[in-house]
Parts: sequence; C-alpha cells; structure tokens
Amino acid sequence: MGLDQWATVRPEGMEEDKEIRVFSWRKHPNLQGWMERLWRERGGTGEFNQEKVELRDDDLVALEKAVLNGGLPDTVGFFFGQSADDEYLSDDLQFVGRARDAVASGHQVFYASWY
Repeated sequence: MGLDQWATVRPEGMEEDKEIRVFSWRKHPNLQGWMERLWRERGGTGEFNQEKVELRDDDLVALEKAVLNGGLPDTVGFFFGQSADDEYLSDDLQFVGRARDAVASGHQVFYASWY
C-alpha cells in the first residue's frame, strides 16, 4: 500500500472513460500536497483520495516554478512515504512539458491519486 499518483489526458471531444494515462508517480507526497491545494482552491472538500483535478496551462506554469524553486509544500500522510523532491525533479519537469504540450493541443490534463 502507498500513495499512487498519475496524470491522464483526455483528447478534445472524448468521453471521460477514454482518458489516457500519460504519467505516474509513486509516493511523491509533496506533489500530492500541491495538487490537493489546487483541488481545494477549486472547491474540493473532504478527503483528496481518488479525486481528480484538471491542470490548466497556468497551473502547469505554477507547478514548474514550484518544482524548480523547491516550492512544493512539505506534505505528510500515513501512506505517503518520505519527501524526496530532488529524486522526482527530472520526472516532474518531464511531466510538465508533456502536459503543457497536451493542453496546447486542446486536450484536458488531469491529476489523480489513490492511497
């Protein structure tokens, strides 16, 4: 058991159940904290487990800045593992690049997790 995280892309005009998983992480708690904060800013309530948040271009710009500047919030959770942002730096930046390309192509990008 642990924190499993992933990103999906929904090509324009496709149904929700046709989303394509394009990236995944395992036990990256600070990314989880950043995404949960975004979800709550958009009105999410309750537990941020098995919830989805859409990532728009401005979110991806903010995420890239947070990753590059060590700005992901320290986040803890029973199943989350230890924070190790440096280990994820390359993956996070690779994800941001792919996600920004997808958004620029008119697709929707989502983040979700399960623990």
